[in-house]
Amino acid sequence: MKKRTFYILMFIFWLGAIFFFSSIPDLKSSLPSIYDFIFRKIAHFTEYFVLAFFALKIFTYEELKNKKFDHNVLFVFLIIFLYASSDEFHQLFVSGRHFAIRDILIDFSGAVGCYLSLRFLDKNILWFKKNG
Repeated sequence: MKKRTFYILMFIFWLGAIFFFSSIPDLKSSLPSIYDFIFRKIAHFTEYFVLAFFALKIFTYEELKNKKFDHNVLFVFLIIFLYASSDEFHQLFVSGRHFAIRDILIDFSGAVGCYLSLRFLDKNILWFKKNG
């Protein structure tokens, strides 16, 4: 299986996983409320970090290899923003869940964090290869 096909399948799977978790009414844990809140926000960031990873690999594979910031990166950010927004809208119809702009921003920051991490890692890996 080609790498791009793998990333496409994983992207679709991850979209479904996000939708599934958003469909579960009231995802509160038994942790004290402040820890539960922090845990859920970290989960938001992480699930969209992973989604962005797959999307970036699908749409910007060559650009990331060539160290260019291309319009495809903006396209990935748009996809992530729209999916995060639709995910929050979907939660309006799930008992115990609600729409939160803050969560959209956290989701989007996961995507930006992924992009910056990939750029940082790629730059440093090349530096270590060159300077041994």
